[in-house]
Amino acid sequence: MAADSMAERQQSWLNRMFGARPGIFFICLFVWTLTNFDQSLFGYAIPGILAEFELPLEAAGTILTISFVLGTVVIVLAGIAADRWGRGPVLVLLLASSAIFVGLQGFAATIVMLTIYRSLGFGLSGGLSPITNALVVENAADRFRGVAMGLLQCGYPLGWLLASLVAAPLLAQFDWRAACFAAFVVVPLSVPIWFYLARTGDGVRTAPPAG
Repeated sequence: MAADSMAERQQSWLNRMFGARPGIFFICLFVWTLTNFDQSLFGYAIPGILAEFELPLEAAGTILTISFVLGTVVIVLAGIAADRWGRGPVLVLLLASSAIFVGLQGFAATIVMLTIYRSLGFGLSGGLSPITNALVVENAADRFRGVAMGLLQCGYPLGWLLASLVAAPLLAQFDWRAACFAAFVVVPLSVPIWFYLARTGDGVRTAPPAG
């Protein structure tokens, strides 16, 4: 009885803050943490990349600039796609595909291919921002909507923290390519996310197609 009462109080607290489906918030936080984890691996790989390809520091800035430009386009397209085909499928697709492109950076034989992989990975990852934000805002209680959004943004530093714990030993024992390969771990983690969102109704299209 005591355990049941405690569970009810916890559920009630979660409902008051995150709405009727508090699991949506934690899924979005998990997704935002994962995508920031794999994207931040590039930052740790920069010294090794510049050394291997014998490039100046300015080259890293150029790669990042191209990534940011592409990211602004993909973010808008991701929002449109989520409205048309459903937030769940688009979220899982973006999470898995962005991680794949981060991992592919480890196979890049030229700086051109590396730039392409980095730009695609970063752009697709940025598309997760409007989707996770929309899911959290829609499900959070009115009074705590700002708090929920603030907590969601913790996924950014959490992702970098996880990346530092993974990248440091990999870089110490191997090279920058091994750090990029760590992003492939994110791909299978997208499967249970898809099933959860599908079960809650966010894995299907929620709005009719335009036209």
